[in-house]
This record gives sequence, C-alpha cells and structure tokens, in this order.
Amino acid sequence: MTPEDRLSKIRALEAEAHELERTCPHELKPMRDPSRFKTDQWYSEGATCRGCGNDFGWRCDKSPDEVCHYYSDANNEGVNCDDAKDRHVLSIRDERMPIPNHDWNHCHETPDCCIFCGHPEERK
Repeated sequence: MTPEDRLSKIRALEAEAHELERTCPHELKPMRDPSRFKTDQWYSEGATCRGCGNDFGWRCDKSPDEVCHYYSDANNEGVNCDDAKDRHVLSIRDERMPIPNHDWNHCHETPDCCIFCGHPEERK
C-alpha cells in the first residue's frame, strides 16, 4: 500500500467514524446497582454514551437528558436574554431544553453550579 493510499483510507475511516458519532442517539450507560453502593449515584456517576463512548460529564437527576449542564444559550447571538423563557440548554442530543427556573441569572453561569441540580462540575 502506498503512503497516499494509506492516507486516503485513514481519512475515509475518520469520516465514517465522525458520521457514526454525529448520528449517535447517545444512550447513557446504566447506573450502578444501588443495593451495592452507599454513595448517591446521581452525585458520583459519570454520563458516558454506550454507543459512541463520549463522556458528557456528570449524571443529573433533574436534567431532562440526565446530564449536568453549566451554561445556557443566554450569551449566544440572537438569544433574547431579557426574556428568561427564551433561554435554553442544548442537550447531548442537540435538542433545546428550557431552563426550569425562570429566575436563573445567566450572568452567574459557571462550572460551580449545574443549571438543573446545582451540583458543581468539580465533585469532591
């Protein structure tokens, strides 16, 4: 195989892998059996997709997609940040999820507080 053929094949495989990842429905790995563990699973479990292996951070018992989110679309262009009901969070499946608390202040969005459950990104 020539170097050019090898590079062409690698690029084709990368494109195929990218398409598989892009179209993945993102089903999260099941949580551990609660009878075997004493920790709060929602606080200590990671959100990893079974289909593509992407790691989406921490599990969240309050988020519609069961993943913690720390930033909304409030700072994106074209979003009316003055109207709280227009603010959304992008899910792991690229769906817009409304922010449940319309009193949420987007100016304070940091990794210190999940918009849905309030847990920090850095868990101790």
